[in-house]
Amino acid sequence: MSRLLSRIMLALLMLPMASVVYMVVIFTIHESRIFRRGDVMSFIVTDMIAAAFVAGYWTLIWRKPVRWTQKRIKLTLLAAVLAIIIAVCIGSMMSFVDDTFGAFIGGATAILLWLMFTVFIWRESKEERAARISISELQVVVCPDCGYNLTGLRQTTYPECGSSYTINELLASQPGRESIEIEH
Repeated sequence: MSRLLSRIMLALLMLPMASVVYMVVIFTIHESRIFRRGDVMSFIVTDMIAAAFVAGYWTLIWRKPVRWTQKRIKLTLLAAVLAIIIAVCIGSMMSFVDDTFGAFIGGATAILLWLMFTVFIWRESKEERAARISISELQVVVCPDCGYNLTGLRQTTYPECGSSYTINELLASQPGRESIEIEH
């Protein structure tokens, strides 16, 4: 399984895991009688713990593939503040129905909004993508006739067009490679 696929699968499992964390925390708080049952504060504390879990989990999954610039870090923190402000407004509106329901909805909204914001903030910019591709293109060997990517190929006849080249001919024919690079 590739690293990207495993990250995607872990990301899919994050919200069910966050639900389990939420349920365990709310049950523990109610059973330990730290707050009386149905107290809004118990839901706010649980929301904060679930949000910390999600933020930590999400950041750990994507910490390596995301290029962490100062701008990205600041925008991520700003997204958290913005998500909390919006969630408080929504939670306040929902508290007219029931205080605990408003706290629950507000917490869930903050988490989901922050996740949505980070998807846009953490995605690769055009410049980052161009730099990544230009580095990877230097490592790719393609067939001079059809452009087929020959990386990992173990035979001398290429499956796409049937051509066959020696290693020296193949390296000399690669686009963007100088003959000096090939000689060394």
